[in-house]
Amino acid sequence: MDIKNLIKYSIVVIVLISLLFFVIDIYSIEMNWSIFDYSITSVLLFILLFAMLLISTSKLTRKIKWIFLFAFIFSFMLVWIELAVGIFNSPFAGN
Repeated sequence: MDIKNLIKYSIVVIVLISLLFFVIDIYSIEMNWSIFDYSITSVLLFILLFAMLLISTSKLTRKIKWIFLFAFIFSFMLVWIELAVGIFNSPFAGN
């Protein structure tokens, strides 16, 4: 799989997830996202999905692939949670 296909698949997944969030935002009073929130989400998802696709298509051993995938997913979740509720009390925490 070449890099163009990886980018295409990542963008398709990001658009679908963003549409899901948009529909939830319309019908829910708890979720109130701005365009900035959608753009940050898209960038984070693109980085995560592209890294996952690159790792899965690499020639690393199966164990190393799982370690990298876990590390990327764990890092993504920490950043997502920090932006949402601010578990580390950083200046860009979302609370």
